Amino acid sequence: MGFTLIELIAVLLLIGIVSATVTSRFFSATDAALLGSRDDVVSALRLAQQTAMDQAGSVTFVATSTSISVNINGAPASSSAFNFPLSLRQGVSLSPAVTLNFNRLGETSATTLALTAGSETINVTVSAAGYAR
Repeated sequence: MGFTLIELIAVLLLIGIVSATVTSRFFSATDAALLGSRDDVVSALRLAQQTAMDQAGSVTFVATSTSISVNINGAPASSSAFNFPLSLRQGVSLSPAVTLNFNRLGETSATTLALTAGSETINVTVSAAGYAR
C-alpha cells in the first residue's frame, strides 16, 4: 500500500533534475555577473562614505567603464579584505565614468550609475547625502 524505497529515490532524482534545469533557465551567468558588480559598486560607495566620515583627508570614489576604486588622499584604499582598483565582472560595463568626492559628513554629488551586461541594465543611485542603492 506504500511506496518502495526505489520509487521514492527515483521521484526525488527526477525532481532534482527538473529543478536544476528550471533554475538555470531563470538565472543566467550574465545576471549573476551584473548583480555581483552592482553589489561591488554599492559596497565601494558605502566604504568611501564611511571612510570619509571616519578620517580627515580626501576620499574619492572613481568609476571607469570597467573598474571602480576608493582612493584615500589620492592612493587606492586596501586592506586584507579588499584591494582597489577593483575590476567589474567580465562582460559588465559601467557608465558614466565619474569621480565622486565625499566630505566629512559623507555627502557627495547625486548621480546615477548604469551597469550594463548584454541587454540588461541595473542602475545604482547615489543621493546627495551619499547613500547608494
